[in-house]
Amino acid sequence: MNAFENGSFESGQLPARYSKWGSGSAAVMTEHAYTGNYGLEYSGQGAIEFPVSGLQSNTEYKVAVYAKLGTSSGATLGVKEHNGTEDSYSPILGTAYSLYEVSFQTGAVETSAKVYLYNESGSGTVYADDFELLVEVLLPPVISENVIDNSIYPLSDSDNVRSWKYSLDYSDEFGGAALDRNKWNDHHTYWLGRQPSIFSPRNIRQENGQLILTAKYETIPEMAEANAKLGPNSPQYEKYTTAAVQSTTKTGYGYYEIKAKAAPVSITSSFWLQGSETEIDVYETVGRSTVNPDSGYEMPMNTHYYAGGDWSKDIANPGVYHSKDDLTADFHVYGLDWNAKWIRFYYDGVLVREIRNDVFHENQFIFMDMETFTWAGLPSEASMASPNGDYVIEYMRVWRSNAPVSDDPEMELPPVKEAEALRGTPALNASSPDPLWSQAKEIGSLRVKGGSTINTAIAKTLWDDRFLYIRTEVKDADLTGAELNETYRNDSVEVYVDGGNEKSKPYDGNDTKWNVDYMGRSSGINVPEGVQQSVHRINDGYVVEMAVPWGAIGAPEGSSIGFDIQVNDARQPSGVRQGYLGWNDPFDQVWQNMGMTGNLKLSSARANVPPVYTESPAPVQYVVKLSMNGQLIPGGAIVKSLIEGQTSATVYPNREGLLKSLASVDEGAIVSIEVNEGADIVIGQFDGSLLAALADKQAILGFQTDIASYKLPVQQVITSANWKSVLEQSSRGDIDLDEVQLQLRIAKPAEDEQKRIKMATDAQALRPVGEPISFDIQLSYGNQVIELMSFDSYVERTIPLPKGMDPAQVATAVVVEPNGSIRHVPTSMVSLDGRWHASIKSLTNSMYTLIEYDVRLRDIKPSKAEEIIERLAARTIVRGLPDGTFRPERLVTRAEFTAMLVRALGLRLEPTQRSFKDVNSSSWYGAYVSTAHGHQLIRGYGDHTFRPMQVLTIQEGLEMLGNAIKLTGLAALEAPPQDETLVYLTREESAVWIHWLLSKYVLEVDI
Repeated sequence: MNAFENGSFESGQLPARYSKWGSGSAAVMTEHAYTGNYGLEYSGQGAIEFPVSGLQSNTEYKVAVYAKLGTSSGATLGVKEHNGTEDSYSPILGTAYSLYEVSFQTGAVETSAKVYLYNESGSGTVYADDFELLVEVLLPPVISENVIDNSIYPLSDSDNVRSWKYSLDYSDEFGGAALDRNKWNDHHTYWLGRQPSIFSPRNIRQENGQLILTAKYETIPEMAEANAKLGPNSPQYEKYTTAAVQSTTKTGYGYYEIKAKAAPVSITSSFWLQGSETEIDVYETVGRSTVNPDSGYEMPMNTHYYAGGDWSKDIANPGVYHSKDDLTADFHVYGLDWNAKWIRFYYDGVLVREIRNDVFHENQFIFMDMETFTWAGLPSEASMASPNGDYVIEYMRVWRSNAPVSDDPEMELPPVKEAEALRGTPALNASSPDPLWSQAKEIGSLRVKGGSTINTAIAKTLWDDRFLYIRTEVKDADLTGAELNETYRNDSVEVYVDGGNEKSKPYDGNDTKWNVDYMGRSSGINVPEGVQQSVHRINDGYVVEMAVPWGAIGAPEGSSIGFDIQVNDARQPSGVRQGYLGWNDPFDQVWQNMGMTGNLKLSSARANVPPVYTESPAPVQYVVKLSMNGQLIPGGAIVKSLIEGQTSATVYPNREGLLKSLASVDEGAIVSIEVNEGADIVIGQFDGSLLAALADKQAILGFQTDIASYKLPVQQVITSANWKSVLEQSSRGDIDLDEVQLQLRIAKPAEDEQKRIKMATDAQALRPVGEPISFDIQLSYGNQVIELMSFDSYVERTIPLPKGMDPAQVATAVVVEPNGSIRHVPTSMVSLDGRWHASIKSLTNSMYTLIEYDVRLRDIKPSKAEEIIERLAARTIVRGLPDGTFRPERLVTRAEFTAMLVRALGLRLEPTQRSFKDVNSSSWYGAYVSTAHGHQLIRGYGDHTFRPMQVLTIQEGLEMLGNAIKLTGLAALEAPPQDETLVYLTREESAVWIHWLLSKYVLEVDI
């Protein structure tokens, strides 16, 4: 029985009954049919929904659809509005047609549902065909075993309501003198452990009715054997041995319970199950994480779905229960109820999480093990002194039940939180809050909802007929995170707005998730056009102001919308999210389910602030030294002030004088502004009309201060995406350019920033020279402030060396990224007015510091190539091997040369995207390949591979160099020096080529 009308689309039309939401469109096409002549194409973000009705009551159904991704980054097949329960869904993976199935159950009277195809991508496509709806009976996997009723029942069901029977074959009270090898393997049968730790059977013992797994700080011969089989750039097994116990046979649906005490070290104590496509992690507690002081109180849980058994296609669903107990101080009971409908997690007999079971139906092995999680920090040798490394387990019990399982959830949602937004229209300015915010109401306390964090935050809301406004002040002493696309991994504020308050899962067209991080970078789902933001960093945190337009959904006074907010906390050394604060969501699901939002009432009461009249002293003004092509232009002013304890000088050039002079000069004019006021921060202020006039003359703006100088081709601003974004603010297209403002800022770092930079350079044994200097450009129009982060071609900056310093002592300038990573930028030494300066060519605005760095490579023979290699090594462009050698004669791989090229050009590493099917995002070269591909420096082969470990041919290397020269904007005039007898490039020859590229085309001076 197929309840779908026209499920194969062979009528050439969509079914008579369907609906859709979002900005996408649906059509019946001939090009992508799976069978027959027609198939469904959905393009753009949103979903198409098909209602099915008249189904049998209390019956299991299965939706079966053939689907594939086109250009979409992700899509989902799902069923909703069935029997009043959560959605059932399955992600669509791969660009070839595959069968996807989703199961659901009708109720006694609820005999209808909606089947939907949801496309996450704003511009991508997804295809589907042959929709079928079939009656399904889910049978538990058959397990042949001995079960008894021995009056031992799960802690969560001590009255045995579900008629549990104890499994003699899988349960173990660990009463024997040694591990029962009929039930357990003393090792993981298909994995050696998570590097740097390795599993060792010697770390397992059974005594006093307990199973004890131990982690040790030691080196064993098996490590060298395992390392010999690893790829050349794989993490090594070293320093740590741990243990794993695995069931000898797979198991299925049942109740699993372990009573255990976690080891008080920065290594996991874990209990989990795994099959070929699925995994259920009951708990993975890191007893004493070196980066998370609360880890010993946390019960992390997770499920993983590896579609088709491909471990790289992991769909994870993590969650954390925060107990009040130190899990390393005493024994606690961890339970899992796994059945055909639900996966439920228990802590000391209390249900702490439940997930509807959509795909976890295969049999799995049972594991108890210990692993090193590098992101949780590695333990010191002293911290692992016995018995700290012991993970102690009193029993592992398994029960089976044939009792029917209700389709209803057992967890009760806590009461939905309520808050109120007053009416008001604040000006967005995170650094100087609009007085209306003093009258706005806080939404309520933000508490730790996931992971761990010691941060605090206060959030307030206001609203008017156009926008919902949110201001969030975050206390966070460790600002970090460099993700450009998934900014929720950084220190950031994330808001969830359910405009119609339908509490939908998945999101419907009224739902918005919008994240803005501490640097002003943003990402999200269904982010509407016209959002506005302002971000300001303060000494102990940051402030984010956001304005979300209502769009098609109105904002009736007195109504309530769905609303929630998260404050994400990323921390060093990992630089990614470790925990977050939240308001309403009790289960960490609001990122995909608006049913987890609270209610925000749009009040008719207004936030009114009476005017306060005060007299402000006039700012002190100083004369600006301004010239064009060497000719002085009188006028302009400098205003001095204090910004967060630092002295500042803001320059307002004489725009009329500049515009008059521009009219009489040819293209390529040099505008010079000199400011030598000894300020910590120097700011140049320019309006859009002046910028446009300068750009028309192809002018170069030279901004010279006593701490650093900037030489900016103004055309780089006018042609940037940021400038175009500002111009698109007006729907009428009549923006007054005088109201567009640009601030060019050169600044010494504040004290907390200096500490961060020192930590970053110390970590890589680099010695800073002089003071770090930041270069920033901000565009603003109305309430919106946009930071100009990058340019299309190299822009020059100069930083003076400390007086009397030999320029030969300076290796290069480097950028210190917000996450603490460091990258080389092309640098040469120039003498200006009798003083040495570092001339820096870079594609980004960033924080720069000069460094000293001595490198000695043991196997480099005296030659001109030796000097080049060591100079490039001092610049962190080429790197030696762990044994201190360079091995110049060794052939270079495609991955190695790509990394050298990216480092030489000073490119900011971009988030790893799977540009080639054989480049894994976790590999050492993944980000380099992704960055090089994004800048069109490299290309792959016809089979969509890059072949990173393949040696590089001379021809391939020449092509990459040619692409790099295009990036400099210069024409290639000659070929690099080369040995014409060679077919492949050596590491020595590679260094010579990179040096040639930098000297001839990037810096245009021999280095």
